[in-house]
Amino acid sequence: MNSICYNNSEILKYFLEPQSVALIGISRKTGRGSFNIMENLIEYGFQGKIYPVNPKAKEILGQRVYSDVASLPEGIDLAIISTPRDSVPELVKKCAGRKIKGIIIITQGFREADDPMGKELQQELDRITNETRIRVLGPNSLGVINAFSGFSSAFIPIPRIQYPVALISQSGGFFEGFANCPFGKGVDLGNASDLSFIEALSYFEKDPDIRVIVIYMEAISQVSEFIPLARRITRSKPILF
Repeated sequence: MNSICYNNSEILKYFLEPQSVALIGISRKTGRGSFNIMENLIEYGFQGKIYPVNPKAKEILGQRVYSDVASLPEGIDLAIISTPRDSVPELVKKCAGRKIKGIIIITQGFREADDPMGKELQQELDRITNETRIRVLGPNSLGVINAFSGFSSAFIPIPRIQYPVALISQSGGFFEGFANCPFGKGVDLGNASDLSFIEALSYFEKDPDIRVIVIYMEAISQVSEFIPLARRITRSKPILF
């Protein structure tokens, strides 16, 4: 069980500033139109360690590929999961077993899906994250962008421009279509089954690279926490909705 606890501002460091990342379900296809996360990550300038996981490949882009999560070294900062939805809960459990600190779930088809299976999978995912205490961004999330450290979990190319603006969104589309508001760091909460506006705001409040925070909000359940936190932050950094 992953029993490590972090405060709200600390946990997102492993998502936005990872030193090591496991790419679970990484595609063997590379090149234009492949939507390969590892290819985008390398081109974006990431200097940390990358651990691709794909049982059908030995090497991708010159990197050794691991056959499964169990073969990964312990203590990796971040895992990015992009596998079929029915495999995700068990993979989250295995990541916790390898003491991975955080997980981005790109896979869709959970609470937002209009079918019983999606809701059942979301409940199973919630149960596992509660039991293991591993922190999760998503599901249905493009993850994060950090132009300052050169880290991007997106499967689409994102320009690397170090603007002092942070974007917190509940829609990954804003990562590629927010031309009128360029940003240097971004967090796509997706379904926000675990990490939420609270953790993201707490992180950017203390981030010296960021002077303005932009929020695209569709819904929020933590109103009693969000309002006083936002009021406090606006004393030093403007928040735009």
